[in-house]
Amino acid sequence: MAKPTRYTQDMIDEYFAKGFWTEETTSDLWERHAKLHPDKEAFVDAEKRLTWYQLKLLSDRLAHGILDLGFKREEFIFILLPNWVESYIMRCACEKAGVLCGTALMTLREKEIEYILKSFDAVGLAIPLEFRRFNYFNAINEMRPRLPKLRFMFVIGEKIPPGTLSIENMMQQPLEDRYSTDRFQERKYKPAEVQTIAFTSGTTGTPKGAEHVLAARMALGKAYGEKPKIHEHDIVLNIIGPVAGLSAAFCYNGSATLVGAKVVLLDIWSPDKTLRLIQDERVTILLAVPAQLAQIVREPDIAGYDLSSLRCICTSTAPLPYALARDLEETFKVPGRQSVGCPMN
Repeated sequence: MAKPTRYTQDMIDEYFAKGFWTEETTSDLWERHAKLHPDKEAFVDAEKRLTWYQLKLLSDRLAHGILDLGFKREEFIFILLPNWVESYIMRCACEKAGVLCGTALMTLREKEIEYILKSFDAVGLAIPLEFRRFNYFNAINEMRPRLPKLRFMFVIGEKIPPGTLSIENMMQQPLEDRYSTDRFQERKYKPAEVQTIAFTSGTTGTPKGAEHVLAARMALGKAYGEKPKIHEHDIVLNIIGPVAGLSAAFCYNGSATLVGAKVVLLDIWSPDKTLRLIQDERVTILLAVPAQLAQIVREPDIAGYDLSSLRCICTSTAPLPYALARDLEETFKVPGRQSVGCPMN
């Protein structure tokens, strides 16, 4: 799976030669920022505020832990986690450990989850114990007899069921005292390799998997960041999720990561939570889909929030209607348009 199916070697060589693709990966960027500004906040969610140094350290520990479990290169871990910092740390750890990872929306349920786990012979699965009143552990446990390849279940939650692995505990193990990061050199993904399979929602059938080549995702992230001229002092609020498209290319694979901007995550979105975060975190760039933006501009108490820090709204996944774009301009005093091109005020 490491070799992409949609790019020929000639295409890959051309993209590198013309500078469209570079040799830098996501884990390389995390390493760079950990050295340049280790104490700068990088990712924030409802439970954690992590610096670049902490992100690098925790992803190293998790990668070492994955290797200690005996994962072979290219074996598959399905990451079904909400918009939490652990979702991004797990992806970076998989990149370092040379383990293929899959991502999907948290709306998937038993049928779609089992289909993905079977189709990719998943060896590992990362889940919350429970999220939005759905018990992922019980659902997976019921289907586990039909999943002979599934050996490891990584869990986030206050209660860690027997036979599962706590992601939090793995990140607290000081494995950097035992191993050097040189351990990753032969295993970690190269820029022209497929490192992630992003799955669709499955609304019209079984979920479809899309190959994500590291260099291509980095190039997309760079493109997303050009119009708003994103810089290291920006604060990006992602209310879409951790999966793919705009949210991943902006927050994980590219734009914000390239410049070392801070990313704020919201797991269960609502208009009032979004407005509160813009105000409290002094957000400068908002990532949202048009359906979310339509609810935000109609929030009755919107005038009571200080939204003066916001300078850009990026949206994708669906067309942005003219009337909604007009409402966004009137409400936030910044234009609202479709990505890749992001507006400036």
